[in-house]
Amino acid sequence: MHSPTTVGRAWLLLTAMVFLVLQAAILRWVPGTLTPWTVAYIVLVEFFIVGVAYDAATTLLGLVVRPLPIPRREVEKGRQARAALVCTICDDVDPGTLANLRRHAAGGVAVYVLDDSTDPRARASVAASGLQVVRRETRRGYKAGNLNHWCAIYGDQFDYVAVADADSRLPVGFVTQMLEYAEHPANADVASFESLISPWNRDTPFADLQAVLTPIEHRFGLGLVNRTAATLSAGHNNLIRLAALQDVGGFDERFLAEDQATTVHLLQRGWRCVTVPVHSHERVPANIGEYMRRQARWAYQTFQLSSLATTGLSAGCALRLAMCLQQQAGPVALLRCDSWPLSCSIRS
Repeated sequence: MHSPTTVGRAWLLLTAMVFLVLQAAILRWVPGTLTPWTVAYIVLVEFFIVGVAYDAATTLLGLVVRPLPIPRREVEKGRQARAALVCTICDDVDPGTLANLRRHAAGGVAVYVLDDSTDPRARASVAASGLQVVRRETRRGYKAGNLNHWCAIYGDQFDYVAVADADSRLPVGFVTQMLEYAEHPANADVASFESLISPWNRDTPFADLQAVLTPIEHRFGLGLVNRTAATLSAGHNNLIRLAALQDVGGFDERFLAEDQATTVHLLQRGWRCVTVPVHSHERVPANIGEYMRRQARWAYQTFQLSSLATTGLSAGCALRLAMCLQQQAGPVALLRCDSWPLSCSIRS
């Protein structure tokens, strides 16, 4: 069971089987008399058992499917100049990130800070970083537009670009490690190489809690998700082949979640996206307030992706995209269900 189609179909089938088992158990508890509130509750339960079935199937398969070997080779001396490291910033300057970028620049990496900031203090901090700064006249296309602007100016000078966010922490040597995979002939059809991302800010109990499942997520990414051709770009802490990006016309500026939208276009053009065993770090929300704001932003971005065509994608990739929508719609469904009694009482 090694082809993406076979493993992906097994993933889809197992999800359906678990759902049917849960469905049979739920039907035993359906009351004989149905009221509007009961129907709403049943629909909500049905909605959530889809997610439970997917999580159970993913866990079962994820623990069984072994990591997909990704070939690598040592990069010839001097080849690192063919890859640039860019960091996108928009009023969210992090001194630690700028210090991290300076270490990469000192090691010979071509580093660019793509600054979309409008806050004078943020712009001043970036200007004082000592790094090469790239700015544009407008903020059209948000992050995707910012990256495309850099590609239009500097893209022909490089074969690859590593992308960092304002809160990324990339270990020194990250670009070289990623190039070892990108430069292997067997990976010539890989457009995006994703790293294993872990939180660097574990100084609060809330942030530390989010790191508990990180090793399991890494295993799933290297194994089940890689083997089903279902890897979706995280949009940062990765390495992108510029020839592939040019093949799809650059980053998709129509979507805030330009990473997943662009990945879909790449996969449909026959390119691959894989996760490689190279570690990196990012900042996670330190408290519930930050977490809720991030989830609200992700939910909006995910709903935008519902207009994407999934033609030509593997079964595993289509399943992941569908479940992203289901997971982000969960809080909305709960809110709608909780508001049902109130709306009924107002109407009466």
